[in-house]
Amino acid sequence: MSFLNNVLTRKRSESYRLLALILLLSPGVCAQTGPVLAISGFKNLKGKVMVRISDENGKVIDAFVRKIPSKEMHVTIKQTGRLAIEVFHDENGNGRLDTALLGYPTERWGVSNQVRPGFRAPTLEEMLTEVKSDTRLSIQLK
Repeated sequence: MSFLNNVLTRKRSESYRLLALILLLSPGVCAQTGPVLAISGFKNLKGKVMVRISDENGKVIDAFVRKIPSKEMHVTIKQTGRLAIEVFHDENGNGRLDTALLGYPTERWGVSNQVRPGFRAPTLEEMLTEVKSDTRLSIQLK
């Protein structure tokens, strides 16, 4: 009798695994909830990450601050369209991007399109990128 119970239990377990696999692979469950921004290049996990999203006219349409869970993080953003995204690691928690005497940033930062001009800040036009509901963006802080 115990052999029969083991077989029935194994069959039931396999049925549950198959059901779970079907649910995970179905389009409704796997559908992305919006554009995803992957941020990497954190020197450490101190402070917070600050993100600012602007539209093609330069108007800030969203800005948020998040704790840094690991050396790479993923954030779902709500906006779509032509956007410029700016990110920096506020390591000391003072709420602003710290700069050296000549104005060069001393905290890690990055922008959409990975623009890094030599002796000036990136322009809005350089940062603008087309963001759709299934877009996956990546910003490497340096």
